Amino acid sequence: MTGRWATGSGANRTPAGARWLVAAGWLLSVSAISVCARTAAAGAGGAAMPANVDWSETRVVTLTMAEYRFDPDHLAFRHGVPYRLHLVNTGTEIHDFTASEFFRAIAFRDADALGSYGASVVMKPRTQKDIDFVAIKPGSYPMRCADHDWAGMAGMITVE
Repeated sequence: MTGRWATGSGANRTPAGARWLVAAGWLLSVSAISVCARTAAAGAGGAAMPANVDWSETRVVTLTMAEYRFDPDHLAFRHGVPYRLHLVNTGTEIHDFTASEFFRAIAFRDADALGSYGASVVMKPRTQKDIDFVAIKPGSYPMRCADHDWAGMAGMITVE
């Protein structure tokens, strides 16, 4: 059979134009997978890790979380410098460190540092966690505890 329908037997006849759509869909899927793989390779923050980072020069910055406050409530980093953000929850409640804009502006040493959601670090009472990163994009970024920002548990992050 020729013309509008592709040749085939029985119920498996496919319009000729449908083959093109299937091929185009396959190409789009492959492209999307490639983009996702490149983003994942760049780190959870989506920023590419600079070449030749000397992690032996890592600067440690501690952020303490307690009931309804961050101490300090302003963090300052320099772009291109390796840091270890040492998070400590000294409180009796769960707190989180939410700074999604900041996380997109840094390159994580460990792409899994933020867990599956990539938007915050949840801290159980009396726990600690380290996040190693290099700040890539200068700017000012808000930080907050998503559960307690209503009580003033918020602050700012500056990357110079």
